[in-house]
Amino acid sequence: MLLVLAGPWHALAALHNPGFLWDYTVNQHVLFFFDRKLPRDSIPDSLGFFLAMFLVRGLPWSLFFPALACGPIARRATIRRAHPPPA
Repeated sequence: MLLVLAGPWHALAALHNPGFLWDYTVNQHVLFFFDRKLPRDSIPDSLGFFLAMFLVRGLPWSLFFPALACGPIARRATIRRAHPPPA
């Protein structure tokens, strides 16, 4: 399914840009994973910076993360009040 959706775009990009497939698939993905990407222009980021940017780039949807975390806690408290443990 992914190839059906993304394949035509990649094929057109490869036709119009010589070297695109090698750079995009090998250099930007495979070699980047093994820290061998060319040119060596990637500056590593800390985990804290990565997580902060994840939240910023996810705005406005990342504002719902606290509510997602509080939902199960509130539900558990409601169940405990409705069904107290036997004394």
